[in-house]
Amino acid sequence: MALRTLLTLMFMVMALTAVQANETLVREYTYTAGESDSKLSARQKALQQLQTLVLEEMGVDVRAHFTQTTQIQDDKATQSAAMNYETQAQGIVKTQILEEQWNGKTFYLKASIEISDQATLTTPTLDLSTAQACQSVQQQVAARIAEFHLLPSRQQLVALAKQYGFNGLCRDWQYEIVEAFRQKKIINDDYLTFLFEQVQQADTAVKGNMLYRVLRYATHFRTLSDAEFDQVVAVVQTVKADDVRWVVDVLADATTKSMAYDEKAAVREQNEQRQWVSKLDWQLSVFMQMAQKGMLAKPDTMSTSQLAQAIIEKVAVKVPVFFIESYNRYHSFLDEEGNIEVADKLLAYIKRNTHAETLAMLATYINDVPYHKKTNTKIFKALLHIEKQAQENPAFTSALEQLVRANPQKIAYIVDGSSLPEKKRQRWIEAYQLENQFSS
Repeated sequence: MALRTLLTLMFMVMALTAVQANETLVREYTYTAGESDSKLSARQKALQQLQTLVLEEMGVDVRAHFTQTTQIQDDKATQSAAMNYETQAQGIVKTQILEEQWNGKTFYLKASIEISDQATLTTPTLDLSTAQACQSVQQQVAARIAEFHLLPSRQQLVALAKQYGFNGLCRDWQYEIVEAFRQKKIINDDYLTFLFEQVQQADTAVKGNMLYRVLRYATHFRTLSDAEFDQVVAVVQTVKADDVRWVVDVLADATTKSMAYDEKAAVREQNEQRQWVSKLDWQLSVFMQMAQKGMLAKPDTMSTSQLAQAIIEKVAVKVPVFFIESYNRYHSFLDEEGNIEVADKLLAYIKRNTHAETLAMLATYINDVPYHKKTNTKIFKALLHIEKQAQENPAFTSALEQLVRANPQKIAYIVDGSSLPEKKRQRWIEAYQLENQFSS
């Protein structure tokens, strides 16, 4: 089959998109001093080296040209598209020294560098309904992500994201851009504003997934603003219940894990980047008010029991310092199924944190949970665990006895209805004098 025609169209796209990106980067460098170096000269050289590294990430003037090739063979046309970028560095760097250490041999320097840049970015607009165009954009995104440490690459990624939006079948590369910014802990306020706008405008089928990904980025190393949370509230009214569960998970994960000052610098820094427990408490209360009004999730609204279950399960793992308070606040919303489902997370938490408050919480749970073989065994194992700890801490002995006396018949049936060996069940029933509870 002979090739009849080969047409190559080369053109410069005229549309110009102004991109303003202000980024604050934190970088560090350790300079090894030479024989003639003093503290002052070592400091100067360390700063020079640090600024040299940052220069690669300065603002640029980016120009792109687009090549489209149409190949006609046997009356059938196929197209391929490619974009090529040229960059020219320009910009201003401002440096603030955050930390410096000199030991006579090395000079360690940590600095915050504010990069102010205005770049003109020229990009073609392709019809992403074609496989060739979609593949071309995906390739360009992959290339820019490979050079993500360079500011030009990040600017090009943001420009591409804004140019095409998230609607349509060709959107996986958009998620890759979001994840790249999240993993590298680089916040771009302009890009983040665009992302939240896109979530609001997204098709119902993808809105929940988009919200999850954007929220993970927005809260990964900063707290969520009240305005951003307002947008989250608007979206959770229109997504599925499973999507709301993931939102609760992200918000819990974005909350400080410790209420106390920790001597480890890494823990302190991590906590500083997270929201306070009080803010999570407020966010969850807003969701519960929405659930009570039937305003949470669509097409099937999320019940208060379903939300309470999600809160209890997520907080138990993500924010243990807030678990007791959140359980006491939301356990009354659980229905029978919800009480059964929270057993794993609740009992695991009690085993890890056995004390007076958690034993009181266990007593509440035993009173609430329906008689069910699935939970009987788990509760009995928790009781055995507490009994074992009582051998080392006598205070647990009286606490366990009080727990049994508070609801002897329920506990008797729970122990007897578990799947543990009969010998073990019988020993426990006799030890706590529960034999007569079966005839009551």
